[in-house]
Order: sequence, then structure tokens, then C-alpha cells
Amino acid sequence: MKICVKSLWVACIALGVVMSTGSAQAATTLDQSFELSNTCYTGLRGQSEVNAQMVTPGITGALTSVQVSLAKFNTPADGVTVSIRAAAAGKPTGSDLASVFIPDSAISFAASMITAAFTSPPSVTAGTQFAIVVSSTNTNLDYCWSGATTASYSGGRTAYYLNAWGYWDSPSGFVFRTYVTTQDAQWTTILQGLPVSATGTCDALDDKAVAYGTGLSGGWKRSWEPWVNTTIGANGQRIGGWACTRTLINKGGLTWTIAS
Repeated sequence: MKICVKSLWVACIALGVVMSTGSAQAATTLDQSFELSNTCYTGLRGQSEVNAQMVTPGITGALTSVQVSLAKFNTPADGVTVSIRAAAAGKPTGSDLASVFIPDSAISFAASMITAAFTSPPSVTAGTQFAIVVSSTNTNLDYCWSGATTASYSGGRTAYYLNAWGYWDSPSGFVFRTYVTTQDAQWTTILQGLPVSATGTCDALDDKAVAYGTGLSGGWKRSWEPWVNTTIGANGQRIGGWACTRTLINKGGLTWTIAS
């Protein structure tokens, strides 16, 4: 068996194996959400408005953004802060892990979804609860967070802050969406090749010798490869020949797959 680096691919005779490491791929997913709304929660008059929705993530990754449905009354100038906090005993705890200030000019009189994209996304773990906190220094009930009084989000309760965290009556839920970005592990790609068998096809190829510890068989495709033949043409080019090739992929762990 010959193992060769990519730059020496054309020098591999009879058997070619090229290994390379792929880049980590990121994927952003809408993870959790609650969309029901028949009211708009404010706070207590004379007190700064602070509300929270407890969330239980379904996937592990970076919480890159959240969306909340906000509206305003009158013409306040305070604006709203959307932040993420850890949770303890089903309530927010500690300081903000990430926050975004939403200026008053970005909030409409009609409830609409506002996106808070975090420049330094906090990490979340599937099954470990956290809190979305919406707060404002406004004390006149001029901002509200859309929600429901007829149903609740199954992954956590709604809460408000008045000297200490307390729960809104159940059922209740704030409208929100969370977006989590996951990143695949670095993966290894093995490009394999064998000369075409005596049958002239790849169907009956005995590939046990090049299973590379994966236990995989099959997946070979017929293609013309320069490394199959040592003959050099009149202009110095390698003549090549027909080969059976396939690509194996490992994204981490013990599992290998054959690329289609």
C-alpha cells in the first residue's frame, strides 16, 4: 500500500491514498420558540420593567441570536435591553452573559419580532435551562413583550423582577425564538483508488486491502487516473489508466462513511 500526500498524487502507482482534513462547518438552527400571543406583558407601574422567559435548549452550541416580540406605547426614549442569563431553580441568576441594547426607534407601536444578535454568543447546552431577559429603565409601562395567557412554553416559565424574581401566573408565555450555531468536528477525508480489476468494472473489486480500518466495502466509481500507469508519453505526460476510486469521510469518532 502506498500512502501519499496530495502534492505527490500523480506519483502513486497501483494504489493511491490521499488524506486531508476538512474545515469545521457551522450551521445555525432555529432551536426553541413560542409563538402564541393574546396580550402584551409590561411590568409594575413605578418600577423598571424586567421580564424573563426561561428556555431549555434542544441542541448544544453558541446562542448567536434571539428574537422577541416587542411593542411600545406613547413615545418613550429609554429603549430595551435583551440579555441572556444563567438559570437556577427555574429562575434567572447572575449577571448578563450577553446583551444587546434595542433603541426606542427600533420598536414599533404594533408588536413585531426584534432580533438581538450577540457579538460574543454565550454557549448553551442541550437540556440546561437559561433565561432570556428583557429589561428597561422605563417605569411608565411604555414597553411590552407579547405573550399568551392561555398557554405556556413547555421548556420554562415566565418571570418578572420586583426586588426578587417571581413567576407570572400560569399559563403564560412570552413570544421568542432562539438560534443556535453548532460546529461539526474536524473531519478526515481519504481519497482511495485501485486499478480496475480484470473484469473491467468496479462491481467485483476486492477492496478488503484498502478498507483502511473502516470495514467499509463498495462505493467505487470508474474514472481515468494518471497514477495508474507508469508509462510516460512523448511530451513527458503520464499516460494513466482506468481506476476505481472512492472517498471515505470521518467526522469524528469511529464511524466512517462513503461519500456519494
